[in-house]
This record gives sequence, structure tokens and C-alpha cells, in this order.
Amino acid sequence: MRYLMINLFLVCVISANVVAFNNDHKTKEEIAINPPVSIGSDAISFSVESVKGQAFNMDVLKDKVVVMNFWTVDADPNTMKIKELNKLAKEYKNEDVVFLAFTKDSDARVKQFLQTTRFKYHLVPQSEDVMEQYGVSLYPTNIVIGKDSKVKYSSKGLKATTLDEISKAIKNQL
Repeated sequence: MRYLMINLFLVCVISANVVAFNNDHKTKEEIAINPPVSIGSDAISFSVESVKGQAFNMDVLKDKVVVMNFWTVDADPNTMKIKELNKLAKEYKNEDVVFLAFTKDSDARVKQFLQTTRFKYHLVPQSEDVMEQYGVSLYPTNIVIGKDSKVKYSSKGLKATTLDEISKAIKNQL
């Protein structure tokens, strides 16, 4: 019972701390051009480089399951779940699954963050363009792209079942 109460408390804290994007500088037309992706839609092409210098693009990632996590260093819900996200990455380490974590934070800020926190996803700093393309308006946002380059899962915010849902979406694609 105590474990259940602690988990419930954490879910409440996490839900209360979800950080919304600041779309004040965008017009309604700009937001409408890039609405959030929906399940079944085609993956949107991108080409990025991780904080470690690794290049990734959707053309090369075809035939792989791509797990996309959009986050920021400053949001507690994002950092509180890193251990669980790392477990998920470790679970699928030997599968055709690529884990990418996109953030608007600078390369220097992400490297500073990594000095105290292990994150087993490929971290992609300064990813505002990808975030805009995928219609990300809330942190964290998670998207799973199937081997057929279609969106299989999409969630905004963090709830108690998010990681189980991501894992199920991955398993369904393997």
C-alpha cells in the first residue's frame, strides 16, 4: 500500500510539473502547419547529430524502430524518469531499436547535464526544428516510429503507464 501511495504521489508531482512549450511567438497559422503527429501518419524526415557527433536521419533509420523522446533539462518530469528510460533502452539494446532524445537545450548544457546524469538514449541538442516538425508542444513527448516509417505511438506529458505503453509499441514492431 505504501508503494502504491508513493507512486500515486509521484504521478501527481510529475503531472503538476509538465512544462509547456512557449508558443507565444507563433501565429495560429504556423501552429496549424505543424500539428502534433498522429498515429498512423508518416514519419517526418530529419537529419540530426547527437551530442557525441553521431549522425541520424530517417532515411537511414528505415527498417528500425525509432523511439523519440522530447525533453528539456529544466523539467522535473523529464529528469525523474531517466532511470526508467535507460532501462527501456537497455532492454532493447540488441534489437533494431534506436532511442533518440531531442532537446532544445544547447550542446554545452546537455554535456553539463550528462556529467551528473547517465542517459542511454542518443541525445540530440538544439532540436527545435525537429520539435516543430513533429508538433511538440509539451515536455515530455514520446513518439515511436515503426519499421514501416509510420507513427505507432505518441504521447504528451507523463503518466504512470507511459513507459509500459512505449515498451508495448516497440514489442509490436519487432
